[in-house]
Amino acid sequence: MRYLLTFFALMGTMAAQLNAQTCQQPIDVVISMDSSGSIRGPQGTPEEYELWYQEIATAKNIIESHDIAEDKSKVAIINTSGSSSAYTHEECADPNNQQYRLKVEHAMSGDSASVNAHINGMDDSNFLNGYSWWASTFQLANEQFELHGRDNAHKFFVFMAEGLATVTSTADHKVCDETGYVSNHLQTMRNEGVQVIVIAMAATQQSLDGIACIPSDPSHLFTMDSFSTAYQQLVTEDNDNDGLCGGFDTCPNDPQNDYDQDSICGDVDTDDDNDGIADSQDTCPVGAIGDGVGHPLGDIDNDGCNDAEDTDIDNDGLLNDDDANPTIAITGLADNDKDGSPDSCLNVDCKGMAEDTDDDNDLIDDEDDAYPLIPITGFTDTDNDGAPDSCESDCLGMAADNDDDNDGVVDSEDAFPLDANESKDSDGDGIGDNQDPTPTPTPQPQPTPAPEEDTGSSSKSSGGFFDGLSLLILLTYSLFRRKILK
Repeated sequence: MRYLLTFFALMGTMAAQLNAQTCQQPIDVVISMDSSGSIRGPQGTPEEYELWYQEIATAKNIIESHDIAEDKSKVAIINTSGSSSAYTHEECADPNNQQYRLKVEHAMSGDSASVNAHINGMDDSNFLNGYSWWASTFQLANEQFELHGRDNAHKFFVFMAEGLATVTSTADHKVCDETGYVSNHLQTMRNEGVQVIVIAMAATQQSLDGIACIPSDPSHLFTMDSFSTAYQQLVTEDNDNDGLCGGFDTCPNDPQNDYDQDSICGDVDTDDDNDGIADSQDTCPVGAIGDGVGHPLGDIDNDGCNDAEDTDIDNDGLLNDDDANPTIAITGLADNDKDGSPDSCLNVDCKGMAEDTDDDNDLIDDEDDAYPLIPITGFTDTDNDGAPDSCESDCLGMAADNDDDNDGVVDSEDAFPLDANESKDSDGDGIGDNQDPTPTPTPQPQPTPAPEEDTGSSSKSSGGFFDGLSLLILLTYSLFRRKILK
């Protein structure tokens, strides 16, 4: 009963842990369950099938921890009934050999409903209804991987056995021992890339200490007490989120998986790219791999970033693309516009850099710029002299230009303040004098004064007219008569 109480407490913990995090790699799992008489308790008592039901529950939790599907996890279940009789694999496969027949409870499958239905249907009727001996179990597990496994999947073989005696028994029955011996079939499985996990159901951790199992260390040999956490770490957990399940991750806490391949995982390696600069001081701790001393392609600022990958080669705070001198640090020199060129090299060592001819980077040379340290950008500057035309708003300390077209005539006296070619409009016609064909005003003719009016009567005016006419007629008649008489 003590096994049962411990078991159910562990299963609650295991269920929560197994589902905590799942790696993304496809997984093929073969679960081997021990239904031999060695795990049978006193017949007719509650303990008779106690360990067997623990195995069934363990298998259920393993299955539930996986997302079973053809493109994700696939599971096979093997029922092993141990025997010391040295039957061959072929003899165990003989359907007429009822005592020692092979028993694949469920072939490897990605059909979740089928796998779960089978494990949920297992009970004491499956007890003593399995394989003959461990060697055949291991061989059949290999066959499941060969027949149904996938090349891109992580492969795990979970082998449940009664205890230490089973694990370390003689010949091919045993899994491993103190000398590092392993079953040939298990070694073959291991050579094919299968991770072997052994659970000694009734063993204590102390009894397993010193037993070297695959891969020649204790990391894959567990008691029931230690298995739940171990399975999470080996099969379902991906601590560093690199897509590799723990059992296949040589550096389970290093997403770069030993980036510089110096056999030191990144979580403990103090120089991940082997460039001779400690990660704590390295701007590019996983940059181009060095030779232990420095970068073969150069590192001008010695910040740990190879120059080819360093976005600020001279480490002066200016990105290379914005730096006129990307390999020479502007540090210590005045650089008003932050373009990487020094404002002045007068009596100053500019480290080989040329003096900046446009200190405010407003595209107006300093010698032509009324304000060489204040960019005119954003302001109207008609004559491009660096002074704003007007300062109705904040001009950043600049004064408004009083000659916007720079023609020598101040705006207040300039009829065309934004046209350097014109400053006067003498005739006020809107055309500057320089362009106007008649720049001066044309004189207008003066009107003829009206004759003074006669203040006399109308009869007097009429009489004067006829008097003159009569005299003209009389004179003409007199001349004509003289000519005739001659």
